[in-house]
Amino acid sequence: MHEFGHALGFAHGQNRPDTPSTCTHPQQGTNGDTTVGAWDVSSVRQGGRS
Repeated sequence: MHEFGHALGFAHGQNRPDTPSTCTHPQQGTNGDTTVGAWDVSSVRQGGRS
């Protein structure tokens, strides 16, 4: 699911402007220009997850 999002042009969740300071994942790739919904630590778009 995560990689499919990349194929559609979605950026990582930690690149969003509303990412809280508690998120320790470094930004990856491009930032994109559209956000949908609130930031979510459980999102498949959150890069660097184990």
